[in-house]
Amino acid sequence: MPENFTIRAARYDDIENILKVNQRAWDISYQGCIPNNILQERHHTFPERLTKWQASWHDKISFVAEINGQIIGETTGAAQALTNECDCLLNTLYVHPDYQGQGIGKALFLKFTEKMKKLNKRKLEIHTLYRGIPDNKGIAKAGPSIGFYKKMGCTLTEIYDTHPLGMIDVLMIKEII
Repeated sequence: MPENFTIRAARYDDIENILKVNQRAWDISYQGCIPNNILQERHHTFPERLTKWQASWHDKISFVAEINGQIIGETTGAAQALTNECDCLLNTLYVHPDYQGQGIGKALFLKFTEKMKKLNKRKLEIHTLYRGIPDNKGIAKAGPSIGFYKKMGCTLTEIYDTHPLGMIDVLMIKEII
């Protein structure tokens, strides 16, 4: 793990840098899995996504990882869920590609679940991509995020193909103890 690595609660003025980490992680992690036009479109819609995050910031629970004041990872969620089965939600967890594989994602995940535990939440809902769009045989590969969340004690509960861009989504659940 990087020596000067810290995690702290995110602030409103961090939003743009959070989204930059999010964007960079998408560009690298989903290359070859998501059509390039979708990845490029995210660059064009950055200002709209920034405005949307700013408008909904009061509903978010977010933490950032940083080194020397530079945000290198983020996790964002909410104290309510989208499904009836869970009572909290993890929306995003991204680490800048230059810092992946160093325990930063794990530290962010643990910080987020610790916060949910303090809020007396019991079941965390996570939606992630299976691994982009199925090939010509209708098969999509499990992405690295699924393995990561399984290591964090999450259970894959559902695979569904209702993503508006044609990708395969996965619902995972973490019992918060």
